[in-house]
Amino acid sequence: VKCDMLMEFVKDFKGAAQILEKGGFTQFRPHYITWYCPHAFTLSRQCKSQCINKGRYCAPDPEQDFSSGYDGKDVVVENLRQLCVYKVANETGKPWVWWDYVTDFQIRCPMKEKKYNKDCAESVIKSLGIDSRKIDKCMGDPDADLDNPVLKEEQDAQVGKGTRGDVTIL
Repeated sequence: VKCDMLMEFVKDFKGAAQILEKGGFTQFRPHYITWYCPHAFTLSRQCKSQCINKGRYCAPDPEQDFSSGYDGKDVVVENLRQLCVYKVANETGKPWVWWDYVTDFQIRCPMKEKKYNKDCAESVIKSLGIDSRKIDKCMGDPDADLDNPVLKEEQDAQVGKGTRGDVTIL
């Protein structure tokens, strides 16, 4: 329900946000919240299904059912992809393309149709003219026992959120 509410907001606000950004009136930057698995539990079933990078970045199971459907780690990977879409789009001077990606992904790649995956995401990325190699490079290896620079920056930013006049939506 919370995801649906958030995506409804993104869809409704997309047009205004893109006009404001293209006009140079504001600069939006998406943020995604993750948490880390305590070191003693990194090998547990819960952490393995909810986390990437050996327990460093976790999200809740979307169906709250560890035995079926998608896992929290699938959500973390897609959130990372969305952050990388923003970074790559921003580097090419078109940060507003992030709004197109997240709304298109939601429509074309829903969990209930078993399309919430890399192949579907890449078809959306390709349709928007974004270089998928740059996205892959930005995302790094979610199985590596290493910090992911993009997600580490997000976790570090969580501590200071709301102190710079940010509008924060969870």
